[in-house]
Parts: sequence; C-alpha cells; structure tokens
Amino acid sequence: MRLEKIRLAGFKSFVDPTTLVLPGRLIGIVGPNGCGKSNLIDAVRFVIGESSAKHLRGSAMSDVVFNGAAGRAPASLATVELIFDNSDGRAGGECANYAQISVKRQVSREGQSQYFLNGSRCRRRDIMDLFLGTGLGPRSYAIIEQGMVSRFIEARPDDLRLFIEEAAGLSKYKERRRETELKLEHTRANLERVADVRAELQTQVNRLARQAKKAEKFRDLARQIHICQHQLLALQWRVADDEYRRTQARLAERERDLKQHEAAWRQAEAEASAARERVDRLEKQLQQWQAKRYQLDADIGHSEQTVKHLEEKKAQRRQTLEEWRRELERTRAALAQDRQQLEELARQRHQLETELEEARKQAHADTERQRQTEAEWQEARRRFAQLRDRQRQYRHEAQLAESETGHLQRQQAQLQKRLQQLDAQREALEQAQGRFDAAAWQQRLDQAQSAHRQCRQQLAQLAAEIQSLEQQREQQRRELARLERESHRIQGRISALETLQRHALGKDQKALQDWLTRQGWQELPRLGETLEVEPGWEQALEAALGHWLEALCHESLPMPPETPPASLSLLATATAAPPQPDTLAAKILKGPVPAFLNRFRCCADLATALARRDRLAPHECWITPAGEQVGPDHCHLPRPADEEAGVLARQKTLRELRDRLGRLQRQHRSVQAELTRLQETLQTHTRQQETLQARERDQHAALARLQAEHQAAQRQHRETGQRLEQLARERQETERESSRIDAKLASLDRRIATLHQQTTELTDQIQGHEARLDRCRQHHETAAAQARHSREQVTRLEAALEHAKRTADLLAGQLQRGDRQCRELSQRLAEAEARQDAEAEPLARAHEQLEALRARRPELEAALAACRRELEQAVETLRTLEGRRRQQEQARDQARQQVEQARLAAEAARVRFDAARAQVTDADVELAPLLETLPPEADPAVWQQRLKQLERDQDRLGDVNLAAIEEHKTHRERLDFIDSQYQDLEAALALLEKAIRTIDRETRTRFGETFTAVDGHFRQRFPALFGGGEARLELTGDDPLEAGVRIVARPPGKRNSSIHLLSGGEKALTAVALVFSFFELNPAPFCILDEVDAPLDDANVGRFCQLLQSMAERVQFLFITHNKITMEIADQLIGVTMREPGVSRIVSVDLKRAAEMAA
Repeated sequence: MRLEKIRLAGFKSFVDPTTLVLPGRLIGIVGPNGCGKSNLIDAVRFVIGESSAKHLRGSAMSDVVFNGAAGRAPASLATVELIFDNSDGRAGGECANYAQISVKRQVSREGQSQYFLNGSRCRRRDIMDLFLGTGLGPRSYAIIEQGMVSRFIEARPDDLRLFIEEAAGLSKYKERRRETELKLEHTRANLERVADVRAELQTQVNRLARQAKKAEKFRDLARQIHICQHQLLALQWRVADDEYRRTQARLAERERDLKQHEAAWRQAEAEASAARERVDRLEKQLQQWQAKRYQLDADIGHSEQTVKHLEEKKAQRRQTLEEWRRELERTRAALAQDRQQLEELARQRHQLETELEEARKQAHADTERQRQTEAEWQEARRRFAQLRDRQRQYRHEAQLAESETGHLQRQQAQLQKRLQQLDAQREALEQAQGRFDAAAWQQRLDQAQSAHRQCRQQLAQLAAEIQSLEQQREQQRRELARLERESHRIQGRISALETLQRHALGKDQKALQDWLTRQGWQELPRLGETLEVEPGWEQALEAALGHWLEALCHESLPMPPETPPASLSLLATATAAPPQPDTLAAKILKGPVPAFLNRFRCCADLATALARRDRLAPHECWITPAGEQVGPDHCHLPRPADEEAGVLARQKTLRELRDRLGRLQRQHRSVQAELTRLQETLQTHTRQQETLQARERDQHAALARLQAEHQAAQRQHRETGQRLEQLARERQETERESSRIDAKLASLDRRIATLHQQTTELTDQIQGHEARLDRCRQHHETAAAQARHSREQVTRLEAALEHAKRTADLLAGQLQRGDRQCRELSQRLAEAEARQDAEAEPLARAHEQLEALRARRPELEAALAACRRELEQAVETLRTLEGRRRQQEQARDQARQQVEQARLAAEAARVRFDAARAQVTDADVELAPLLETLPPEADPAVWQQRLKQLERDQDRLGDVNLAAIEEHKTHRERLDFIDSQYQDLEAALALLEKAIRTIDRETRTRFGETFTAVDGHFRQRFPALFGGGEARLELTGDDPLEAGVRIVARPPGKRNSSIHLLSGGEKALTAVALVFSFFELNPAPFCILDEVDAPLDDANVGRFCQLLQSMAERVQFLFITHNKITMEIADQLIGVTMREPGVSRIVSVDLKRAAEMAA
C-alpha cells in the first residue's frame, strides 16, 4: 500500500488545484520558510480523519479553507484527496480487493466535513476503520511534524503506550473491545432498568397485598366513625342549648349593674366641672398679676437702658470735642504753608509764558520753510515715478507680447503635430473598418453553439446512466451491508460459543496449556471436538463420556515425562474398539470410539429401560437420548439442560454456524465482485462525465468569449465610424485655429518693436531727473529737522506752563477747602458745647423715673403670691374630685366591658346553638332517640376524643385501595414477565463478559509480544544511529493492559538518569530510532518527516540518511528538509514556492530521470 498522489484545492495556501505525483520511495520536499511545506503534512493528517483544529494549526476547522490574498478571493471549499496503490492488498475490509484506493475529505467555510472513499460518500468512522492496524492515523507514529520529536520523546508513558498498541495492530481489538464494552454497558443499563422496574413492581405487589388486608379494617372504622359523629352532634346540640340559656341570664344582670355605675359617674362629673371652672378663674387672675409684674420689669429695664445710653453719649461727645479742636489747629497750619507755595508758582508761570511766545514764533517760521521744501520734493518724486511707471508699463507690455508670441508659436507647432496624428489615425481606422467581416463572425458563433449543445446532450445521457449505476451500486451495498451484519452476528455467536467450548474442554487452563506446550501436545485435538453423533443422541453421549470429552486424542498412550498440573485424560485412537450394534458407540458417525461406550445399550425412554433391567449384564446399562442411565441395580437422572448447553450439541451448532458463515462469505464475495464491477463502471462513467463537464465548461467559456469578442468587434466597428467622423471635424477646426494664430503672430511682432523704442526714450529722461530729485530731498530733510526741533521746544514749554497752572489751581482749591473746613470746625465746636449743657437735664429726669419704678415692685410681688396660694388650694380640690370621677368612670367602663363580654358570649352561644342545630339538620339526625340513648353525664369532649381516636386509627391505615386484589393480580403477572427478562439479560451479560476476558487475554499477549519486539529493535537501532550507547523500553506497571511505557536512553559516554537531560539532537536521534523500531514491526504504508534532521550535525545526518535508504525498500518516505545531505538521497524533489503572496505552488523534479538525462 503506497501513496501515489496527493490532490489539493483550496486547502490553506494551496488555492489552485494541485496534484503531487509520488512515484518514488524517497521523496524530499524543499522550499524557503513560510512557503507552505508543512501545509502538505496538515493536508495528509486532515484527510485521514484529524478532527482537532489545533493539530492542524488552526482555531477552527474552517481555518484550513483558503482565506484570500492580494488579488485572490477566499475559497468556499477545501478539498484534499489521497490516492493509494493497494496492489499488495494490505488495506483491510471491503477495500482489500481494490488495486487503487481514493480517500477524500472536503470541508466548507462553515466547518462541515464530508468524506469520500473511492468516490462514494462515507463516514469518518469508515476512513478510520480503513487504516486500523496499518500504523496510519491522524496522530500515529507515521507522521512526525515539527516539534513532534520532542513531544514523542517527552510523551507521558500512557501516550507512548498508544504507539505500541498501534504497532501491535491492537486498534482492531480495542475497537472490538470498545464495541463489546458499549454492548456490555447497554446490557448493564438495561439490566439496571429492568432491576429498577422489577424492584418497583415488587414494591407495588407488596404494597397492594398490604392494602387488601387494610380494606376491611377501613370499612369497620368508617362505620364506627359514622355512629360516633351522630352521637357527638346530639351532645353538641344539648351543650349549646344549655349554654345559650345561661349567657342570656348573665347578660341581663350585667346590664343592670351598668345603669347604676353610669348614675354615680354623672354626679362625680358635675362636681369636677365646678372645681375646674374655679381653677380656670384663678389662673386668669394669676396671669393678669404676672402680666403686670412683667410690664414693671420691662419698664425698669427700659429706664436703666435709657440712663446708660445718656451717660455713654455724654462721654462720647466730650471725646469728639477734643478731636475737633486738634483738627482745627492742623488745618490752620496747612493753610499758611499753601499760601506761600501759591505765590512762588505765580512768579514761575509769568516767566514760562514769555519763553513760550518766542518759541511759537520760531516754530511757525521753520514749519513754513519745511512745507515749501516738501512740496518741491514731492513734485520731483511724482514726476520721477510717472517716468518709471511708464517705463515699467512699456517693458511689461513688451514681455507679455513676447510671451504670447512664444505661446502662439508652440501652439502652432502642436497644431501641426496634431494634424499629422489625425491623418495617421484616420488611415488606421479606415484599415480596421475594412477588416470587419460580419458573415465570418456569425459562422464561428453557430459552430461554437452547435458543439456546446451536442456536449450538453452527451452529458445529460451520461448523467442518466450514472444515476442508474448508482442505484444498482446502492442496492448491492445494501445487500453487502446485510451480509456483513449477518456475518458479524454469526461471527459473534461463533466467538461466544468458542469461548464457552474452550472453557468446557479445559482449554482455558493456562498452567495445563503451558504443560501441553512443553510436551509438544498443544496441537492434539480434544475428543469433544472430533466427534460427530447421530442426531438426538448428543445429550446421551455427553452424559456417558463426562470428563472424557476433554481427553486428548493420541495415536498411542505415551508416558508423560512429568506430572501435569491438572487432571488429564488420553485416548488412544489407533487401538479404538469397533462399535457394537444397539450400543452408544454405534451412534458415533465420525471420530474415535472409546471402548467403554459399548457397555451403554440404547433405549428409547426411561420406562422401557426400567422394564428391561433384567436383560443387562453386570457391567452394562441402558441409556436414553435424554442421558438417563439405568443399570441392573441403579438409575441416574441428569439435570435438564438447553439445546446448546452440552459440548457435543455446541460443537454441532458451531459446525452449522461455520457452514452458514462460509455460504455468507461466498455470497459476500459475489456481491463484492458485482459491486466492484459497478464501481469501476461508475468510475469510468464518472471520469467520462468529468471529461465531458470539463469540455462543456471549456466550450461554454469559449462560446462566451466568442460572443464577447463578437460584441466587442461590433461595438468597435460602430465606434470606428463615429471616430472617423469626429476626426474629420477635429481636422477642420485645427486648420482654422492655425490660420488665426499666424495672423496674431504678425500683429504681435509689430507691437513689440514699437514698445522697445518707447522704452529707450524713457530711460534717457529718467537719468536726467534723478539728480534734481536728490537735491530736493536734501533741502527737505534739513528744513524738516529744524522744524522738528522748534516744535519740540514749544511742546516742552507748554507742558511746563500747564504743570504750573495745574499746581496753582490745586493749591487754590486746597486753600478754599481749608478755609471752609476751619469755619465748619469752629461752628461744630460751638454747637457741640451748647448741646453738652442742654443734655444734663434729661439724664437727671431718667434717674428719677428709674427709682420710682423700683419702688412699685414689692407691692406687686405680694399680690402675686396671694393669688398663687389660692390657685394651689383650688387645684388640690380639683385633683381630689377628678380622682373620684376617674374611679366612677373606670367602674362604668368595666361594667360596659362586662356587658359587652356577656353580649358576645350570648351571641357566641347563639351562633354555636344555630351551628349545632344546622349540623343536626344537615346530618339528618333524630335528636330525641339519640339523646335517650346517651347518659345525662355524657361529655362531648369524651366523644370528640373518641372520634379523633377512630379517625387517627383510620389515618394510620393510610390510603386504602378497595380494588387492591385485582391490581395485585395484574402486577403479579407483569412481575413474572420482568423476572424472565432479567434472567435473559443476566445470561447475555455473562456471555459479553466472557468475550471481553477473551479479548483481554489476546490483547495482553499481543501487546507483550509487540513490546518485546519493539524493545529489541530499539536496542539495535539506537547504537547504530549513535555509534554506541544503549537504550531500552520499560513498563511503568505490572499489568500489561494498563501500564505505560517509559524510554531509557544513554548515548555513548553518558550515564544520564532521565531522557529529558539529552540535547535536542540526541532527542531527535532517539525518536528516529524508536519510530523506525515501530516500522520494523508494523511498517506503515508511508512515513512523513517534517525537518526531523534540523537539530542534527552532518555526521548524524549521514547516519540518518543511511537508515532511510535501508528502510525505503519497505516504507515510502516523504521528508521536509533544508539539509543538502538529506536532499541528496531523494529520488524525487518537490519544491514549494510562494511567488504570489499567500499562494503556494509546486515544482517537482525526478532526480533519477534528471541524472539519466544528464548522462
């Protein structure tokens, strides 16, 4: 089984359909970093069933679809197909007969995957089953990517064990065990459900039995409760009637007491009211006296404040007079000083006015002289500017004319060039218009359309044939699936029966089997396996043989060299006695006949055998088909057994099942051959369909291109005519524009000559005027400087004079204010002294009024105290009367409460009486007969307690099902049916557990053998790669089914205790040695290595290459490398490039063919 081709489309960076043809055994994949080499490994892992996006270097499965690049739209689908050469028939299952196997997987951008096997849609499980036991898988040891070397070496023991299992081909066993475990789990789940249902039914049956017993007791209690309820109603009516009469009498007595208490309360209320009125009157008098006392206190306080205010005002006025006198003295001294300063300022002002008049006259004269010189200078400047402006104007006009002349000359040259271009375009367009042939175009279109229609008709016919073939193939597949299901079912039954047969024949005794192996007797058949018995006598023969069924059949009876570990029987087949008629030995149709079977004479039934005992010899006995044995003095009756419980019956069933399985396998091969023929025919038709579809797409594209070209030619023909007309119009306009430019150029030449002459004349005038302008400017600057000096002198004198005026005015204002302030201070002093004398009299009157008010206070205090004593006496009297009133009010309220209580009790008694009467009426109870039967001292509480006891007894019974007997019968029948199901499930569970034990024994054996073989190869490969050292594999536990695998590797000269202490190169070589040890045992069809040689030096790379070459006879290697030494051993080099960003392309070189061509 060899990988022939890899086809990719839309997968990661391989956006275009790409096919890698792999004819060699050593194929190298090279290319720069990041060009997409590792995407090829991801593609292989993807198509053989990888379900984890992380192991495909993505976050989601849709990440493997091409996501677009510069100039490339994203793809909607990623497809990878692997084509295998299966000429050696290594693939198992239904694909074993195919010479070529195609495995394809597609994934959409939504992450939905589809699998195809030989072009047919299938499940991922089918792809996984195809590679079971071949060493291939999404994470097997056949694909070693970047970083996997270290993960392989540093893997946990449990993970490393998986590689051993894959190499041992245990995946089939594990899958079969997993399926058996699933069946076992389902069976256990069903057993648990049946057990739950069984327990529930048993509970229900027990509960119904208890309910039936409680039914009668429930009825008796119900009758007693009914009688007791009626008696209790009669007693309650009698008690309610007595209580109602008593409460009515008590209510009348309480109402009489209430009237007496209300009369006493009204008298106490009247006395208390009179006392309250007297207290109110005295309180008002007390308030009046207190008001007078408060007013007197207020008047005294006011008088005291007035006296205090007048004294403070007098002291303040005295202080103010002293301050005004001091202020008057200061003001008079300041006035004298200001008068002296004002006289000095008057003298300075007169002198400044004289100097200012003279300075103004000089400044006026200088200003007039400056004005005259400035006018002369401005006139000269104006005349000079006019001349310069005219000169610049003439020069500017000449430059404009020259510029326009150049522009018109260039425009004229362009027009001439444009005329030449228009002529050339017109000639080319006339030639193109003459080449358009409408009839030829129409003929080409008709031919293309006819070919496209014919191809589509062929496609439709081929699609109908393919649909018919697919229907036939589907029918054959269904038949094949039915045969496989039947075969699997029979194989399962055969496996289970063989397991039971091995146990029955003692073949599962390991110690005995090992002993037989040492003796070389392991191939000797058991007697039970060789016998064929007349139908109906299997049970009889098995009863007669007993443990002899386990006997080994040998030609003679050799002497064992050692004692066996268990009981063992031998039967000499060469000296077997001939069977006697009518004996059990005669019932053996095939196989050796033990001599002792001749003493068993056959009889039809037990009754006949018992009747014929006297015909037997002492050593003989009768035996029936059921195995019943009757001797002269004994009789043996075996326990009943089913049809397949015996060894011989089971052996017969096994032969029948094997014959049936053979027939099914022959039918399977026939159907498989027919399905293969249909598949090949369908593939042929499919290839034809793909060819026709490609041809149809090409023809459709060619037709579309032809139609587009025809439309473009027609459109170009129309546009050519329009363009010719436009060119003619454009030529006429260009010629007119050229004539106009020639005339304008002649006019501009004349204008330029005139302007140059005028400019020369103006230049001479400007040179003569520049000397006059300089003289006028000098005169003007001298006059301006003198005038500016005179104006500055006037300004300075005016400022000094203005300052003297402002200072004089300020001093004059200060003198006026000082005089006015002196007069005001003098007047205020005089007025204040007069007011001080007048204010002495009010102060004396205020002292007199304060003394008078203080004298009235003792009299008012005495009157207030007398009024307060009288009020206290009245309040005490009121308090006594209020206490008496409250006592009477409390007695009245208490009497009212008693009346209300009596009324409520009477109403409650009436309600209870009415309720009791209503209950009696509703229960339709005859009171008179019931009351006569009850004793007078009967208490309702006793009857109530008795009723509650009866009800409690009834409640303790719980829910009573009156139909419990019928329900109990129904549930009992269902429980019997569930019991039979439970027994069947237990038998099936035991059978499945036996099958799992058988699989575990086989798995343990194969794993041990594989582990030993891989360990041996690893011990050999490691020194070969390292040039010495030692390595081995170790189990981490005692149970081979559960123990992990640990690597121990010591390169030459090192005694490291852990694999993690090795360098990167040593780890890589160790991983290579271990992987190739797996290949020695169970070589995968191919092996992919991704830069495994990266950490190795040249010497180790050489040994690595030698190892690849030695194993290439059996294994196809695809390796990604950057090492030249590794590249040299490749039969074929595949280059991966990425000239277009984000898009990978393939370049393949067959080195052997290239070398042959070079030679």
